[in-house]
Amino acid sequence: AWLQGRARGVVGGSLLLLVAGVALGLALASKWVALYGIGALGLIWLARSAWGRLAALAGLIGISATLLPPALSISAEGTRLPNLPFLGVAVLVIVSTVAAVRRAGGMNRKDLNLQRVGDAVSSGASALLVGATLVALPLAVYLISYLPWAALGNQIVEGWPLGNDGRTLADLTTSMYQYHDTLRVAHAASSPWWAWPFDLKPVWFFQESFAAAGGWSGAIYNGGNIASRVLGLAGAAWLARQAWTQKSWGLASAAIIFFALWLPWARVDRA
Repeated sequence: AWLQGRARGVVGGSLLLLVAGVALGLALASKWVALYGIGALGLIWLARSAWGRLAALAGLIGISATLLPPALSISAEGTRLPNLPFLGVAVLVIVSTVAAVRRAGGMNRKDLNLQRVGDAVSSGASALLVGATLVALPLAVYLISYLPWAALGNQIVEGWPLGNDGRTLADLTTSMYQYHDTLRVAHAASSPWWAWPFDLKPVWFFQESFAAAGGWSGAIYNGGNIASRVLGLAGAAWLARQAWTQKSWGLASAAIIFFALWLPWARVDRA
């Protein structure tokens, strides 16, 4: 907000977007779930035009169609049941998106005229700037964060850095994803995504007894303030309602970011 209040003109706004791109890259380098926020920002940008809204809706349907089959499958070992809550979330998101598109004015034949397809990207310069902010810069920062790992003899891409013959970043990323995607062993410290806004079950990270310290024990757990969590969920619901009734672009953007950072966790079987 401090930077936004001081950005002046096209140059200032462009520099602010570039700073945002670097910040998104740092978030992505810290944790992959930053992709949820990046996707939400892309969705907000697409929703400015009829063609963009059509692309956003098609993208959400495509993502749901890709993620639902493995989410609803039953493992051969019987250690995983169909993720029915994710099915409900996916249907709710699609229905809500269709309703929001209609609320924004729908997509009539005039809006979807092929001669107006350029409206989806506003202008070439705008598309390039948004692409740099949401894709190029975050990816570049993410790759740069792995340079210390490459210095150990590994490769960012096949053949680079020169002389390195270790595993590639693509191989490392694939193995990390497969590990988390196939891990099915339950543990008592897990906390389901739907319980987070109510702070029903904090995530337990560590517990140890220290006999040498007189029987003291230490514990680390992730628990939020119950009042702020419950009021936060109520505030998000109010925000969504106000965005709907007032047709407020700003309020709708805030609501999209909130739910985009939370609801994708419904796909995660083990958290």
